[in-house]
Amino acid sequence: MKLWAASAISDVGSQVTVVALPLIAALSLGATPWQMGLLSAAGSAPILLVGLFAGVWVDRLRRRPLMIAADVGRAALLLLIPLAAAAGTLRTEILYVVALSTGALSVLFDVAYLSLLPTLVDRDELVEANGKLEVTASVAQVVGSEFTQWMAIVVYYVSAVSVRQALVPDRLRGRVNATMRFLAGGAMPIGALIGGALGGVIGLPWTLVAAELGMLLGFVWLVLSPVRALRELPAGEGSAHGG
Repeated sequence: MKLWAASAISDVGSQVTVVALPLIAALSLGATPWQMGLLSAAGSAPILLVGLFAGVWVDRLRRRPLMIAADVGRAALLLLIPLAAAAGTLRTEILYVVALSTGALSVLFDVAYLSLLPTLVDRDELVEANGKLEVTASVAQVVGSEFTQWMAIVVYYVSAVSVRQALVPDRLRGRVNATMRFLAGGAMPIGALIGGALGGVIGLPWTLVAAELGMLLGFVWLVLSPVRALRELPAGEGSAHGG
C-alpha cells in the first residue's frame, strides 16, 4: 500500500511536469517548435545518460531512501520555476535544466520501485501488483482517442515486467530494469529532436499525423511478442524476502 501511494504521487507529479513545462515554454516564453523539441528531449535524455548507472546504484543502495530522495529532489527542482517567474528571470534554459534534472531523478525512482516490488509480494502476486501500479500510472496520462492502443500497451507492459521480475534475481534487478529502460526509452530524446525539427519544417499538424502513424506501428511489436502467449509466470528466483 505504501509503495502504491508513493508511486501514485510520483506519477501525478511526473505528469504535471510533462504537461506544465511545455505549456510554460509555449505560452509564457513563446518557445519555437525546435525549442519545444529540445525541452522534450531534455526530459527524456536522462534515460540514455544515467539509466544504466541508476541500475548499479539501485542494486547497491537501499531502494526506499533512493525513492524518497528522488521525489523530494524533483519537488525542489520544480519549485525553481515559480520562483524564477516571480523574480522575472524565467528562461527556456531554466526549463531545460529542470526537465533534465527531474528526468534523471525519475529514472532513478522508476528503476528503484520496479526492483523493490518483487521483494514485497510473492511471485504469484506480481502480475496483480504490477497491474495496480500501472493502472494508477496510466490514469494520469490516458488520452481518450487512443484508449484501445493504451490498453494493449498497459497489458503488455504488466505482463513483460512481471515475467522479468519473476526471472531476475534480486541482486541484478536494478541493472536489468535500468537496461530495459535504457533500451525502451533511448529513442525518446531522439524522437523529440526529430519532432521539433519536423514541426519547424512541415508544421505541427503534419508532425502530429506522422507521430500518430508511428504510434500505430507499435502494435506490430505487441502482436508478435511471445509474452502474450504466457499463461503463468515461469519459475525463477523472484520472491518476496524483504527489501
